[in-house]
Amino acid sequence: MSHTEAKMFDVPSIGCDGDGFFVDSKGTPVSVIGKLGGEKGNPQTCEHGGYLEDCVAFEINPEPVPYSGDLNESAGLFARNIHHCLRAVNVKAQELKLKTKLQSSMLFPASELLHPDAQVSGCSASYDAWSLTRTSPPNLAETRWRFASGDIHVGWPNPNEWGKFARVNVARVLDLVFYSAMVAYTEKDERANSYGKPGIHRPTPYGVEYKSVSNFWMTSQAGCKWAYKSALKAMRWGLNMTADFQKRSNNFDWGNEPRYEGTAETVELMAARWDRDRALYILEEYEVATPPASIMTRK
Repeated sequence: MSHTEAKMFDVPSIGCDGDGFFVDSKGTPVSVIGKLGGEKGNPQTCEHGGYLEDCVAFEINPEPVPYSGDLNESAGLFARNIHHCLRAVNVKAQELKLKTKLQSSMLFPASELLHPDAQVSGCSASYDAWSLTRTSPPNLAETRWRFASGDIHVGWPNPNEWGKFARVNVARVLDLVFYSAMVAYTEKDERANSYGKPGIHRPTPYGVEYKSVSNFWMTSQAGCKWAYKSALKAMRWGLNMTADFQKRSNNFDWGNEPRYEGTAETVELMAARWDRDRALYILEEYEVATPPASIMTRK
């Protein structure tokens, strides 16, 4: 059980695992291995969360935030927790005369990839919400590119009572929100070609961990607040669709079939072509709030 999983609550809550890189004064990527401390399941602790070494990147595990009933308050706490974790990592980087960089992919010098941990990608089984198949992480031994994600953890009460496809439905809506926003408002990079495919998620005891999106939303406090609000809304959409299907079919096995099947091809084409028009159509169709300009690299 990860640091984030251990602190999820029995009310709707949002957490994240976010990655970033160390760079030197010239902007050249530097591996964090042996420099930061912490590992999967055993992070270094800091105020409102923790951090660890993940391949050659750093990972932050801010404390998840339960929805308090005040959306702005809860989103503000989510942003605060991320800020405190990033600040703690930045202090460690400065002690080494390095800097932190929130970028979704970086091409590392071969000299920074000699440690065996530099070839490790992912630690748990993940699945494709659209094809309903297990996915495999890229073989990092074949490339010097390394990738950073902004995984979203979404939890809700009694998730197992919603049926086997409730988590899939939530993951699909998270795609419609976050992947569409990523395509519409950021430039395509190497991560999208290999690691960042749509629909990638991990079922968890508290709900779902959505893994397709990059760390683009983490680059400002406003972006973190937008992410919290958007993830909470996506969770409600996915669960409402699951419950609505149960009512219409009079089938008490909630989540007996996956929803949003009609959008699968749209999402696939949007991702493959990095199709901004298609992404904007999805965002408008599902009334997704426009991300703040501070996290947009494609305007």
